[in-house]
Amino acid sequence: MHAPLHVPAPAPQTATHASCFTFRTMEEAYQLSGLLAKHFPDPAAAHHGLCELLTNAIEHGNLGIGFEEKTQLMRSGRWTEEIARRLASARWSGRVAEAVLETERDEVAVIIRDEGYGFHWEPFLILAPERVQLPNGRGIATARLFAFDRLEYRHGGCEVRAAQKKRGH
Repeated sequence: MHAPLHVPAPAPQTATHASCFTFRTMEEAYQLSGLLAKHFPDPAAAHHGLCELLTNAIEHGNLGIGFEEKTQLMRSGRWTEEIARRLASARWSGRVAEAVLETERDEVAVIIRDEGYGFHWEPFLILAPERVQLPNGRGIATARLFAFDRLEYRHGGCEVRAAQKKRGH
């Protein structure tokens, strides 16, 4: 007599669908944030958060502008000029950032990678009182608090994953 044939149940559908985009300039980051936001459950919130994170990848990651330097550039009115100068310079012009849109069963996420050296991101997850009056330093915290259900930095700060849960999950 033969044992009954056992056919395992199919695995639940958890496949990830991913699309990859590269960007180099602030303008490309702004445009890409609008495109990517349309795929999120709350597109308006995602758009704001993605603008912050994508532009951070360019200005801080790929162009190496630190927090204090950006503060000084913004106070002196030279921030836009410095971005343009670095984008055109041999040292920085070859760098690109990458955004990978992931659509999973229960959430939509973007992974953003830059070619920088990383940074100490933990202090920027909160809206610190000492940064309230500064012209910069609140973007990561606002993205975490108002745009995404999860915000996770990896690889020393050269990569961030931002996710919103799909409704009903």
